[in-house]
Amino acid sequence: MIAHNNFQQLEFLLSLLDDEKNDIFLLIDKKSEISASVLKSLNESCNKSIFTLVERVKINWGGYSQIKAELILLKAAVHNNYSYYHLISGSDLPLFSQDYIHEFFDKNPNKIFLSMVNDEIKERNNVVGRIKYKHYFNEIYGNFRGNYVGKLISKCDQLSIRLQQLLKKEDVLKKRESSMWDIHHSGFQLITKLQK
Repeated sequence: MIAHNNFQQLEFLLSLLDDEKNDIFLLIDKKSEISASVLKSLNESCNKSIFTLVERVKINWGGYSQIKAELILLKAAVHNNYSYYHLISGSDLPLFSQDYIHEFFDKNPNKIFLSMVNDEIKERNNVVGRIKYKHYFNEIYGNFRGNYVGKLISKCDQLSIRLQQLLKKEDVLKKRESSMWDIHHSGFQLITKLQK
């Protein structure tokens, strides 16, 4: 699980996931300020699950740092050889009970589930426009969001996209639609082999 804010909701999420069948690995964005008392509350939200707070890294949405954070989580969890690894954000909430969720995955062994965005959401949020072109300034922009430098970087990004449109240069990775996923252990083994 990756989180960066709304720590009261995160605490509620942890309490909903707290189950003896779940081990929970949490990475909190290093850019987020979080007090020791909030960390303690998060830890205390889990009484049945094994709760692990992993190394924090600065994360910029859509940048390589987001992938790095996911890999840190996977590497922390892989030593236990779980059947499935589920990546969610700290802003998610389960719609079903833990018993129902575990029963679903028990009935669907060795299947991989990736969430995809439906057409209405894709259009409303300009998903295609956001993934069709390279955003060369993602990692830089996250550090300056909301100030003058951030606005300048945003304008540079818009200019870069406009140039790509004029040159008809589309990003090679056209199917990046979600950063939340469920993966079987064999899928993770493949990822680690490809990473080496």
